[in-house]
Amino acid sequence: GLSSQAANVHKGSLVMVIPVT
Repeated sequence: GLSSQAANVHKGSLVMVIPVT
């Protein structure tokens, strides 16, 4: 659900912090 998506987004931002910003 939303919690899972939020967790994935946070984990993705850690790996892809440059593209995200």
